[in-house]
Parts: sequence; C-alpha cells; structure tokens
Amino acid sequence: MTIENQSLPPHSPAHDIHSQTSRSFTTSHKLHYSNNSLTNIPLDYVDLLPRSVSEVIKSRKGKLFSSGTILKSDHSPTSKPFQSEMNFQGASNFRSSPQRFLRIFGVAQPQLSGIKALLSILGCRPESAIPSTCIWISTREEPIVYIYGRSYVLRKASDPCHSLVFSESSKNFEEAEKQLKFDILVEANRHGGLVLTHIEKDSGIIVPTWIAVDKNNVLTPSELLSTLHDEDWNVNTSQYQSYYNIVTIRISFSRISDLDCNPL
Repeated sequence: MTIENQSLPPHSPAHDIHSQTSRSFTTSHKLHYSNNSLTNIPLDYVDLLPRSVSEVIKSRKGKLFSSGTILKSDHSPTSKPFQSEMNFQGASNFRSSPQRFLRIFGVAQPQLSGIKALLSILGCRPESAIPSTCIWISTREEPIVYIYGRSYVLRKASDPCHSLVFSESSKNFEEAEKQLKFDILVEANRHGGLVLTHIEKDSGIIVPTWIAVDKNNVLTPSELLSTLHDEDWNVNTSQYQSYYNIVTIRISFSRISDLDCNPL
C-alpha cells in the first residue's frame, strides 16, 4: 500500500504510508485568490493547516481519533468483488439469498447513494407503489462514520489495510461511532473546519486529503439511517443492530432470528 507524496518529483518512487508519516510535505507557494479584484491575498486558513501530514497524525488528541491514527476511505478499490447479478453505484457486492422467497440480501458497506438505490429496488423508497419495509442489520467489525454520504473507517497510519480491534458489544460499538464523530469535529475545529482524511485510489495509492466538515455532514450509520427514515424511506432504524466477531456468529444469528423479520 503506498501513499502519494505531493512533494516528490514526478518520477520519484512513492513511499509506503508508514514511512510517509515521518516525512513532511513542502510547498514553495501559498494559495491566493486569483480573481481581478483580489490578488495576492492569502486564503484565511492556509497558515493554520500544518504542512506536515505526520505532524497532524501525531498531534491528534481524541479518545479514538488519537495519535497515530488516520481516517481512511472505507471502500478498497483493490478488493476482489463478488459476482453480482446487478450492480449499483455506491453499493458493491449486492447479492441475495439462494432461497429467494426469504427476501434476505447482502451488500458491502454502501455509500448513501448506494443505500438509496438498494432501498429503491426493494420497494422501500418514499411513495413506492407497493411499499415494503427494510430491516437494516450491520455486521461490520469496526466503527464507521459517514462524511458527505461516504463511509470512513479508523485505521493505524502504519497499518491502514487492517481493522483495529474493538469491543464486541453492539452497544459499545455504536457509542464508539458517536465518540469518533465527536473526535472528528473537535479536530476540525482546530484546523478551521477541515479534517485530514486519507483517500484510497484505484491504483492503491493513499492520498492525504483535507475535507470541510460540520455536525450536519458527519453522521454515524445509525444517524444516517434515521435521516432516511425521516425522509420517508421505509427502513426500520429501530431495528438497527450491530453484530461483531465471527467467533460469535451463532449467537448473532440467534439474536437476528429474534427480530421482527416479517417477509419484506
């Protein structure tokens, strides 16, 4: 896994993310307004943004979003997809149970656009002619936050391809997502409303990227589904559950079977 270094010459080899966190980004120019009426005026917060990516990562002070961690785009372009009968933008690896009458479906962690696409195909969109209701169950093993409808995960800067180990309790897990959102907003406040994320490109390069955030565009998965429910999408957020750790899969299925899962 490599990370793009914006200070390298065009043909220099890229560095892996572990070595990159010990290097500093440098620039010989400041950003300026370029219209006719305003010239040579520095952007308000440019001087507040540290030039070194490693400086930002090391200085993090959150309970979860702490020193040595990064906020990485969730989707991995290099992962091998399942063979899907139907493809939806923002919702990879969509598949259904071989027993179609069960009306049980699976998908990789979807983006907001993907969630809406899946709910639409299942007849759960607002004002659907034949309305159905979707019970959404998460089996992810790490806390997630959505920024502008795109999911992000917390990773170690030295090991961005592997999940961190968290509590198996779904209650604690949802609390962790709330804490991660809080940590992100606190850090953004330190950097003029911006937070440094890491975006994985199709080539496998991980690019440090500043994103403007506020409490309205940083959402936990539960908050995202609640927002859809408020917009009259037929998704049952009261049944939002999280089940973690393959070791407890039998317990998980037992708990899932106790839900009010009438055929959709």
